[in-house]
Amino acid sequence: YADVDGDSYGDASSSFVGCALAGYVTDNTDCNDGNAAVNPGAIESCNGIDDDCDGLTDESGGTVQNITANTFHCTIQAAVNAATAGDVIEAGTGTYNERVVIDKSLTLQGVSESGTILDGTGLVGNGKGITINNGITNVTIKKLTVQDYAGASGNADAGIYGIGGNNNLTVQNVSLLNNVGGSGFYANGPVNTVLIDSVTSTGHTVGARGIVIWNGLKENIT
Repeated sequence: YADVDGDSYGDASSSFVGCALAGYVTDNTDCNDGNAAVNPGAIESCNGIDDDCDGLTDESGGTVQNITANTFHCTIQAAVNAATAGDVIEAGTGTYNERVVIDKSLTLQGVSESGTILDGTGLVGNGKGITINNGITNVTIKKLTVQDYAGASGNADAGIYGIGGNNNLTVQNVSLLNNVGGSGFYANGPVNTVLIDSVTSTGHTVGARGIVIWNGLKENIT
């Protein structure tokens, strides 16, 4: 089998029968014979490629798993973008230096409150840690920490920020820490059914606030 990339794994689609020939091997398990870094002996890394030829992408290198679809992603936002409504996304142990926008009903969870950390350190400008877009309902966020996102004000930014109409919102076992200039949690009304359970919100200084549900009719807040 042809081994064009010289990684000792051959291409099943290119073969001949005969004596040994330079550039050919007896193995036929290479899934990309144009890339020596891709073969069944490679270590999977988080790069959007099936490095180890097992038919899965980023399954060990990717730290964010869509549990519902059994897919793996390099960032939380990539997992959210690829998800469909109702999916469960789990971010593994680690620190995620990104802002996340949730644009569909889903569950975003960590493996533990102290182990899965969304951290805004070094991100350019002010902004929110997790934004839930207007009118997006049935969102659950649990078992993670959101920290160090700089905000413009307590009403404009927050560690977790619901733009409005985010009914059936659950935030559970979450730490919201030191999102200076913004609030810890902020939800705009009108909103119906919000559960805030075992949430720690602290360190939101410079005119900011801890937990805010503001504007419009607020119903069934727990």
